[in-house]
Amino acid sequence: PPRGSSPPGGRLLAIGDDRTLAGGEALRRAEAEARALAARWPSTQVALRLGAVADDLTEDDFVGRDVIHIASHARFSEGLGNRATVRFAAGVPLTATGVARRRLDADLMFLSCCEADRPLAAGGVGSFARACLEAGARTVIASSQRVDDEAAAELARRFYDHWLSGQSKAAALRTAQLDVRSARPEWAHPYYWATYRLIGDPR
Repeated sequence: PPRGSSPPGGRLLAIGDDRTLAGGEALRRAEAEARALAARWPSTQVALRLGAVADDLTEDDFVGRDVIHIASHARFSEGLGNRATVRFAAGVPLTATGVARRRLDADLMFLSCCEADRPLAAGGVGSFARACLEAGARTVIASSQRVDDEAAAELARRFYDHWLSGQSKAAALRTAQLDVRSARPEWAHPYYWATYRLIGDPR
């Protein structure tokens, strides 16, 4: 069958890092989010990178994974020329163009961090999320704005509930957004659920 039409699963890279970036606050849910997701996969199919273990992450670590989930602080800098970069917590900065040069096998990349789809003026890629598409990821889910730590973890959990149960990625994301919107009165505001979007194949 064509890629993306088979049941979800395969090889998972789950990254979670609660540590702060300079001038920011530490997260409380990112590592738990990644750990909970990894627990849903067969252990032989999972690479789990938490906290300081993610410091050595490079673009090459994305290769050969069917699902890539990143829950972390992220800071995006436009830089000069093709040096638009993303820094996940204290790890080595990744350039958007560096990721775009790799050949990813991911059916899904879920970027559970702030501004992963924020437009970048520098270089030839529109955003870090779009760089992942250029590198071969079939579908990317990301936010163009800042996100709430707890609501983001809940949205991710609900998304995987629905996707792994057989919904398409687009339907699973929409259902998860509605779930979060109705989960708490304060989460009814679009800030908590509406900034995520799916880029690429909706299946």
